[in-house]
Amino acid sequence: MSGHTPSRGRRGAADHDEHEEHVNHEAWVIPYADLLTLLMAMFIALFAMSTVDKDKFEAVAESFRRELGGSSPLAMEGSASNSPLAGLGSVLDGAGPAPVRSDLSAGPVTTIAEPATIGPPEVHVGPVELAAAGSVPPATFAVIPVVDQPMGDPLTEVEQVIQSRIAGTGLAGALEFRRETRGLVVTIVTDQVLFAEAQATIQPDGLAVLDVVADALKDVPNAVTIEGHTDSRPISSARFPSNWELSTARATSVLRYLLETGFPQERLSAAGYADTHPIDPATTPEAMARNRRVEVVVLATAVAPPTPPSDH
Repeated sequence: MSGHTPSRGRRGAADHDEHEEHVNHEAWVIPYADLLTLLMAMFIALFAMSTVDKDKFEAVAESFRRELGGSSPLAMEGSASNSPLAGLGSVLDGAGPAPVRSDLSAGPVTTIAEPATIGPPEVHVGPVELAAAGSVPPATFAVIPVVDQPMGDPLTEVEQVIQSRIAGTGLAGALEFRRETRGLVVTIVTDQVLFAEAQATIQPDGLAVLDVVADALKDVPNAVTIEGHTDSRPISSARFPSNWELSTARATSVLRYLLETGFPQERLSAAGYADTHPIDPATTPEAMARNRRVEVVVLATAVAPPTPPSDH
């Protein structure tokens, strides 16, 4: 009796130890939580890459490749992959409608989503009207209005042209300019320039001056009058009985030369005033030399002076 009791005590202790051992049936929660954490990190990364940056995308793909021991599970379709997930495709494949393929000349376009591997069911999208010029409006440019600039005074321009061209001939002192109500008056000194004393034949220097004047006036539509003037000394010869004939002959000689250079005849006229319009009333030799002159008057109007009526 006494030897049997200790044996029961040992069995009882052993049974008690077996009942004390506890099997943890919730151990799977830890790896499951780790998996969820990894998935959350992956989706956060995918969300951050919703606006694709090539460099960042490749960096993330390389990081996944290193962690999984193979090619990136985000590799594009058709690329080689040694990853355990290779061939499964991206978790976003088929998660939305397929890209719209549009042809601007084909009219309305219907887009249908590709069958989704993972994601919502197939979605049908109705016709989409595309703007003829695309989704981005064409650039517009402000139109700068053309404002008509006021033209310069043509008579002033003529004067400037004559002055600039006569300066190259060394005869600038032979010309004087003044403005009157009727227009621009170009005075050509006759002594030793246009004519010899009591003559109406143009001298070589006078021809050079007239060439400059004619060239500057050909393209100006204004009418031109040639006026001859003498000093107050009387003249009486077989050809020029008075200063009237001399002044008129000199004006006519200038007019005839302008016509020979090709000047339009309908814009020309000539007149002789003898000594009735002096510019210096003094009787000194210098004053008389100034009064002996031919003036080319560029009228302020573009209309030629009226022609005298024809005889019937």
